[in-house]
Amino acid sequence: MDSVYYVAIIRSYFGPKEVLSFASYWHGGRIEFGSAADARAWIGVAESERYELAHNEASRPDYIVVDQDTVAWIDSDDCDKFDWDDCECHDGEGGEACGMCDECYELMLSQGIKYVREHAIMQDTAEA
Repeated sequence: MDSVYYVAIIRSYFGPKEVLSFASYWHGGRIEFGSAADARAWIGVAESERYELAHNEASRPDYIVVDQDTVAWIDSDDCDKFDWDDCECHDGEGGEACGMCDECYELMLSQGIKYVREHAIMQDTAEA
């Protein structure tokens, strides 16, 4: 199977808050790239164009090349992938995190963004 790459977009807002999305077509489907170099070329174009900050956005987004395994981890519904020890929610069974409230959502979002940053594709394997 050929590798597929994506561009993760992390937007930073005052508050502070970060939001994760992926480069997509206007109709909503994620853009798939055949190589990390193609994904980086897309980033180069995006960074060269004028960018207008959204309301409360602190800076231009971070663009990060990721592979299909990273996207699969993000898309997975498996809540066991998260480290719930630091969650302030105790509304679930036995005083555990419920996995559905705002506190749980923020924990999942922050750990997802951390995962994306840790699994960034820095160069093509052919370049290594």
